[in-house]
Amino acid sequence: MQKKDILKLIGNRIGVAIENAMLQEQYIKSEEKYRTLFNNDPNPIFIIDSNTYEIMDMNQRAMDVYGYKPQELYETSLLDLGDPDDEEVGEGLQSLSRKHSVLFSKKRHFKKGGQPFFVNINVSYAEYGGRNVLIATTTDITESVDVRAGTTEQTT
Repeated sequence: MQKKDILKLIGNRIGVAIENAMLQEQYIKSEEKYRTLFNNDPNPIFIIDSNTYEIMDMNQRAMDVYGYKPQELYETSLLDLGDPDDEEVGEGLQSLSRKHSVLFSKKRHFKKGGQPFFVNINVSYAEYGGRNVLIATTTDITESVDVRAGTTEQTT
């Protein structure tokens, strides 16, 4: 191999190394942007396994609202946060198609320690880490729900 060929080969390898470093930097910036948006959303967000409904990830707001630490929520089913007698959410998740989302209104959820509150739950499919998952967001609507006498009617 001639000196010219060796220098060309070295130059190509340096170019590839620089390109890889730039791609890595872009990836890190993209990941930081994602985490910032994810953790600063005003509503709890849960990343859910689409088969088992177990929580795979959650944002900081979810931990703040529900009062749990991440390790307490990982592999807990989203269904375990709600009323065990309410079958609508489980049935709705089973029938959810990949191109649609579903909204569950006025669902009773429980904070750590058992304190109930009411939420609307919006769920849709997404890809996360190469897996098909569900993204569930909850919105606390407790102040707009009349809980007297066991009803869950909206107040005006």
